[in-house]
Amino acid sequence: MVETDRFKHSTPALYDRYMGPLLFAPYANYVAKRTALLQPTRILETAAGSGIVTAAIHASVPEADIVATDINSAMLEFAAHRVRSDGVTSQTEFAPTKRLGVC
Repeated sequence: MVETDRFKHSTPALYDRYMGPLLFAPYANYVAKRTALLQPTRILETAAGSGIVTAAIHASVPEADIVATDINSAMLEFAAHRVRSDGVTSQTEFAPTKRLGVC
């Protein structure tokens, strides 16, 4: 088993269940409220993790296109199940912003 394979099993769900409400839900609500004030049409989210912030932003600005990025594909796969929308895409590799279409 490769080291990265271990993270693909239950870790994203456990991370989301225990760390999410404690650390990320309050932050997600704050970011979503601030984002709603700006009404952006395109958003690049880095270190999206399990998608807690992504979901909150999408709920506050549903018409915006969101590119959610993370270096861990298992976390992004988990996040993709949380936020299902044509306006939300994911990227698991580092890429120049021009390639992501945000510049």
